[in-house]
Amino acid sequence: MRIRNLLTEQVTVAIRDRVGTIDGVDSDLDSIKETIERMTGSISGLEKRAAALATLHAVGFSLDMTIHEALSLHQGVQRLFEEMGLKGCSDCPVGNDETLGEAAQGMGVTKEVLLSRLQGLI
Repeated sequence: MRIRNLLTEQVTVAIRDRVGTIDGVDSDLDSIKETIERMTGSISGLEKRAAALATLHAVGFSLDMTIHEALSLHQGVQRLFEEMGLKGCSDCPVGNDETLGEAAQGMGVTKEVLLSRLQGLI
């Protein structure tokens, strides 16, 4: 009887250890899956950014590009706009429709000067 109790106890401990290990593995797998999903999202965002930058380097800024398009292509555009007296463009709903050519008029600069300054960012 004593041996039977001892074996039962050892089997019970082994089963608890095994279940704990399985639960731990499941938890680790869930954590790894979440990390992979986050990294996949980050990679997708970086791929989109790289494609936009490749286009920008190949084509450059254009006067018919909207303000928000320009802002999304280069981080320096916001700073340049602020230096030229056009503040708050990233939050302005008009930036979805207003082109860089129209913005130049609003800044009181020639289209050529604005385009030259923007191209200088590339």
